[in-house]
Amino acid sequence: AWDSVGAAVASGARPVRLANGELVVAVDTGAHTSRARRDAGAILAELAAVLSDPPTSLRVTVRPEARD
Repeated sequence: AWDSVGAAVASGARPVRLANGELVVAVDTGAHTSRARRDAGAILAELAAVLSDPPTSLRVTVRPEARD
């Protein structure tokens, strides 16, 4: 499902964990953090369209090792 989330892919976000409705994503830089936070609504909406139990909130962390 993650690869189908265009807003997340565009912001460079990678999923880290999902717990209690909160999705934690990692990005490589502070600039990516700003973009992922700005795109949070779109990311959550896109996940809601493809998941039966989607996250309701998003938290962004900076982790340079988040790259593939």
